[in-house]
Amino acid sequence: MNKTPYFSSITLMTSLLLIACGGGSGGSGSSVFDSDEADGGISTPGQEDSTADTSDPNPNPNPNPQPDRPLAPVITPAHEPAFYNYGLPQDMKTDERGLPLLHSLPNAKGQVYLDFDGDFDLGEFHDGVDFDGDPSTYNAQEQEFIYNWWATTAAQFAMFDLDVTTEIDLERPHSWNVIFPGAKLGVAYGGYGHSKRDIAQMRAEHGPYSSVVGHEGGHTFGLGHVIGLDDQGAVNSGYYASPYPLRGWHLGTGDRIVNKWSNKFRGNAKDSFFGGVEHLASRVKAFDDSSSGYRPDDHAADLDSATQLGRLEHKGFVASGVIETMNDVDSFFFDWDGGHALISSNAFGLSPVNITLRLLNANKQPIGLVHNGINHQWLAADLAAGRYYLQLESAKRYSDLGEYRLRVNAVPGDWRVANFGPKRLIGEASYNANTRQWTLKATGGDIWNNADNMVFVYQKLQGAGSIVAKVESNNASAPWAKFGVMMRAELSAGSAHIGQFVSGSNGPSQTARTQTDGTSQHNGTGPADARWLRLERLASESGNGFNRFRSYLSANGNDWTLISEQTIDTSDEIYVGLAQSALNARAMAQAQFSSVAITGQAERGVNSELAAPASLSQTSVDHQQVALNWSTVSGAEQYMLERSEDGLSFYSLAILNAATTQYTDTGLLAGSAYSYRVKALKGSAAGTPSDVVNVQLRAEPAQDARVISYSDTTLILDWGEPLGQRGYKIERSENGGAYSVIAARHSDYDQNVTDGSHATTQKYVDSGLTASTSYSYRITTLDEQGEAGVVVVSGATKAAPAE
Repeated sequence: MNKTPYFSSITLMTSLLLIACGGGSGGSGSSVFDSDEADGGISTPGQEDSTADTSDPNPNPNPNPQPDRPLAPVITPAHEPAFYNYGLPQDMKTDERGLPLLHSLPNAKGQVYLDFDGDFDLGEFHDGVDFDGDPSTYNAQEQEFIYNWWATTAAQFAMFDLDVTTEIDLERPHSWNVIFPGAKLGVAYGGYGHSKRDIAQMRAEHGPYSSVVGHEGGHTFGLGHVIGLDDQGAVNSGYYASPYPLRGWHLGTGDRIVNKWSNKFRGNAKDSFFGGVEHLASRVKAFDDSSSGYRPDDHAADLDSATQLGRLEHKGFVASGVIETMNDVDSFFFDWDGGHALISSNAFGLSPVNITLRLLNANKQPIGLVHNGINHQWLAADLAAGRYYLQLESAKRYSDLGEYRLRVNAVPGDWRVANFGPKRLIGEASYNANTRQWTLKATGGDIWNNADNMVFVYQKLQGAGSIVAKVESNNASAPWAKFGVMMRAELSAGSAHIGQFVSGSNGPSQTARTQTDGTSQHNGTGPADARWLRLERLASESGNGFNRFRSYLSANGNDWTLISEQTIDTSDEIYVGLAQSALNARAMAQAQFSSVAITGQAERGVNSELAAPASLSQTSVDHQQVALNWSTVSGAEQYMLERSEDGLSFYSLAILNAATTQYTDTGLLAGSAYSYRVKALKGSAAGTPSDVVNVQLRAEPAQDARVISYSDTTLILDWGEPLGQRGYKIERSENGGAYSVIAARHSDYDQNVTDGSHATTQKYVDSGLTASTSYSYRITTLDEQGEAGVVVVSGATKAAPAE
């Protein structure tokens, strides 16, 4: 059994960073690679995917200065599993039986104890976790099960000043959670404190990627069930299920992709605010006078005190952290030798955190921003040599807090990452310059039917071209999980595409969707031992466009078998790259790709005679669309409007005729930032792009707003949390009269929330009203620009009780 010293994923990363960085504010100039430089561009036939670049390495007219600091110590690959894999760490401390001894915050006074060996409770003795019939020891499978359960639970509780652990200290306040095999449903007794009888029980069959500890363990902190109320205030659901497919609540029912601490109605708090985050933190604080209840801040907000990212050999830079409170900002820096970078942040394990990720240059000016409303973010950029900063903060919806991973990866060219469909766990899409291999890790759905759920690492392709890759390995548990190469018409889930894949256990598979949002086709298999995959895009037989696609398989990379030829109508610009689907919402699928080579042209040719379109501007913007216009360009035959979701990497949004100088971009994500530019086209060439216009979408109106007739003197306003909100203005009208403001900035986390609270609530209790009276309410969502979306709801108080 492995009994070498071990620290938790959070603690281990922090310790390494402190050792490497002298406490977080020291620093280094750092070369990402020893001698393997990642270069830009798309490979030509027979060219390696990483070559020397003799062009000007710093074309930026305002390059970042390179600070004179020592190299950052390298984090060796042996340590990486503790940070980024969901398997068993290599250096984990165990007891004499092999039971992993794990701590997420060893210095915290309070504990969330995960009991896997069946300790005595309430007169019962349960069997411990046991897969091999020997309950006296823990083998590697059992250790991995325990570790993964601990890691994902620690991510759920990471914002609190609590040590999630497998070692109980009865002298410390604790929440005792027994995980055991069997048919008994989850139950919880008592509350957080010192009593051995305050115990939650749950079945091991829930699995390590369930939020069951958040539910049953939440009860030990005094959190009641999230309930549903009808329009008359009566309970119509004792376990309220979230209506949203992405996010749910720990104390409700129906496991969702992301489960959060809720501020919805509870059985013991129907007509008053009850925030799960605030309540749990208050219970921690009640047993520790020195604690606020929230985890101590791990990374400074001030850029002058930013934490240096640790360097992962042959890959780039890495960090781990926690967003503890709504106003927490974590700042990092790294020194870059120049070249293309993929920058990602993602919620770790079952963390409910949703992050706004910002990239700044050496002058501390923002140059990239992404906030996409989901649990992972990507930035892609060709960065000049110099120092850069990253800042991460909460996206500001309720319980957008918790543990995250941050990675800066050097890649060989203009590679970008797109995710289609929600995913519970996001791993990585990274490149190793030493092995020249890509690694993709994620959970999720399938590449099939009318919409795909997958990770796609891609480049742009203009006209004819090809991609070749070898699937070195995969660990898929689902027979039809797919790993392979893809050509895709658009960056949307329902895009037309063709893909040549290796599946989990069903052999090679070629699939295609020939129409946007159409059905998927399975077009053949091929040799079972084939691991080399190739796609080609060819000109149409008429010579007008490029609509012919061919897929091939090979066992050795030399002898190719044609599998299928498809006709798919697309624009000249498409996307080509590596795709992976997991077909498993809970288990992380992982694949390695080598010998990745793309031929073709990534960008249109340049026509220097075409001027840049002038006066690109937004003419209107709301929470889901942007209207743009620009001036005509002499000699233009068409215009190409491009959009960026991070302010750095642009892709084609629309090709418009020469008479069209306006466009409305619809279906956007409320509260997010987008960037636009436009180019004039003539033939196959493009002119100089226009100046970039940055647009901040407004917050959306309150979702599913309603009035609950709670009593003869009280009405309760209830609504779902809109994206981009920073509080609400609430107005009331009685019996059709004029509106008056009753709350100017309700639940504004900047102005009204104090003492570390996170009370951005979607509930307003209006009391002292007149019986049997009709009232109307205007709920105005507030954002950083002022008043945004408005909804109007009406209701009436109940009749007064009979005398």
